[in-house]
Amino acid sequence: MSPEYIGLLLIIGYLGWKLFGAISKEDNAVATASAAVKNAKIPASIAYRMQKPKVIWDDDEFLQGAKIAFHMISSAFANGKKKELKIMLAPQVYDTFVKEIDDRESKKQRLDFSLICVNSAKILKKAEAVREVTVQFISEQVNILKDEQGNAIEGDPMNVSVMCDTWTFRKKKNDTWIVCATKSEANHA
Repeated sequence: MSPEYIGLLLIIGYLGWKLFGAISKEDNAVATASAAVKNAKIPASIAYRMQKPKVIWDDDEFLQGAKIAFHMISSAFANGKKKELKIMLAPQVYDTFVKEIDDRESKKQRLDFSLICVNSAKILKKAEAVREVTVQFISEQVNILKDEQGNAIEGDPMNVSVMCDTWTFRKKKNDTWIVCATKSEANHA
């Protein structure tokens, strides 16, 4: 099994574990509210509001997962791994990424990508009861586009670029997150 798939499995396991913990907290809250309703004879209208699970949101946990997704998606894009991209991207973003991958492949080019570090990740906007979140990543990367002989066409292995990427994550109905918009530019600050 390749290291990328092992890494993907570890990340999925970690995210599943975190989700299980959040669900367990919600289940405990609902059970406590239900017991309070039965014991105190609370009116049905108030009981309904008490039983609704509360959304547990933690910006730092979300950003930690977003950084992992940023690295996985960027690496999958550079390595032309369309299958991996398909499960992490909204259809319109996936189509854009695949078009660029296909263009590279048709020209027999490859992209060498190294994410040196993510200097910062911050939430710019949360919308729709935290079902859509826009994150800005400032990262240091080395990107080199090479021809079929391995000669650099663009980029320099000795030049680390500071990039500013803005990605919007959307929560699907099954509670998984996908990237539904991306914007990338060199950071000249």
